[in-house]
Amino acid sequence: MPSISASMGLTLLDSQRPDLAIEHLDAAAAAGDDDHWVGVGRARARYFAGDHAGLAAVSAELLEAHPNDALTSWAHVGEALAFRAMGDEGAAAQHFEASLGLDATAEDYVDRSLVMYEFREFELYERDLRKSLEIDAECARAANGLAWLFLELAPDPDRYAEALALAKLAIDWSDPLREFFNATDTYGWALYRLGRFSEALGPLREAEAHNPYRLLHRVHVAAAKKALGR
Repeated sequence: MPSISASMGLTLLDSQRPDLAIEHLDAAAAAGDDDHWVGVGRARARYFAGDHAGLAAVSAELLEAHPNDALTSWAHVGEALAFRAMGDEGAAAQHFEASLGLDATAEDYVDRSLVMYEFREFELYERDLRKSLEIDAECARAANGLAWLFLELAPDPDRYAEALALAKLAIDWSDPLREFFNATDTYGWALYRLGRFSEALGPLREAEAHNPYRLLHRVHVAAAKKALGR
């Protein structure tokens, strides 16, 4: 569990105050808090604050401490984004490549897309998900992630129909015990975004029934009911 300083820093980061987040997250790290999100937060805060040299330094620290575990990809992506921002495209390309490793699978690209999401690099997020689908045309996580990008992360009405099609594919390809209900919620939300409220309510309710404690699902059902005057 993150320390109080770390929790404060992560809250400030989510509140778009990276300058203040840096102070608290650095204090947590100095006190020995090695929680995953402290290291990640220190990198993200510097990126959002425009401190690219600081991002490179923190990412190098992460890479030294985590040469081959869950934070390795984070560290390489941090280095890549820092070098790209500082104009060193060669070094950036090397770190982007290293963030995946050899013989990257469709799932590897989806996993890296989540890192891009945390850095709010949505073009890179989309690129990784599309690459995942090139490798495995039935990757449900990639299809659902792309649909959610078009619906919520970077909403684009011109792409809502594509999002609906992607979400339907994600439902068809999903493991019933894993991505299925997230994809069902995405499908229902795509219908909602397209103004097809009566059609949206069924899948949104199905997703909510599976996980009634997830606030997002409840909000989506409430929105569809309101649109229908219920």
